[in-house]
Order: sequence, then C-alpha cells, then structure tokens
Amino acid sequence: MPAPSVGRSSWLDIDQPRVFHVPSYSDEVDARTQADLEYTSEGEFSTLFTSGFARVGYVPAGDVTVDQCLAKVELQALGQHEEPEVGANLCVVSAQGTVAWVRVVEFTEPRLYDNPTLRIRATIWKPVGT
Repeated sequence: MPAPSVGRSSWLDIDQPRVFHVPSYSDEVDARTQADLEYTSEGEFSTLFTSGFARVGYVPAGDVTVDQCLAKVELQALGQHEEPEVGANLCVVSAQGTVAWVRVVEFTEPRLYDNPTLRIRATIWKPVGT
C-alpha cells in the first residue's frame, strides 16, 4: 500500500481488488462504503470507518486457509487503530463475502511524513458466482 500524504488515507478494497486514494475528505464517505481496510495518514491500519462493512482479524504465520480466515476475524479482531508490523498476517472478510489473507511483507522508502509505504501480499478468495 502506498504511504498516504498528510490528511489522506489509502484504502484496500478486496472485492475489486484495488488499493486507492480519494482526492478529498468529502470523497472519503464513498470510500468508507467500498473499502475493507484503511491505512491512515498516521501510519496505522484502521477499521474505524470500515468495521460496519468488513471484518478484519489476525492470523498466525504460515499458510492460511479460507476457513482459518473466517474463524480468526471473529476471534482475534483487529482493533480500530493498529500499527502494522512486517510479517503481520491479517484476514479480511468483506460485506460481499470476499475473503483475503493479507501479509505485510516490508516497509519501503521513502517514508512520507515518517509513515512507511507498505508492501503487502494478498491471497483473495471470491465467493462462487461473483
């Protein structure tokens, strides 16, 4: 995920799939209904605006199955604001039923306003028929 500029967030939409920015604060209202996870301008993962639509949880290291993802979003939910760590494994379940295993691979430079750009790797399972 690219590092957002001050006052802007990066959003992850696993249904499309895509990472996107919004051009203005007013456009964030639309982003909140489309995104499943936010990477804030403060350098945190956030579910503050997406939690009504998506569920996010931690999973252990190693290979992850769709069933593990579905269980972990309920048992080890991501807080509303959490700093990402290299090697962190997250599962995301969208409102449309798409499931993703997202792993933070590395922080990359340059760091904009002390917030690192993240390189993530995602495995996405789409519901049958979509």
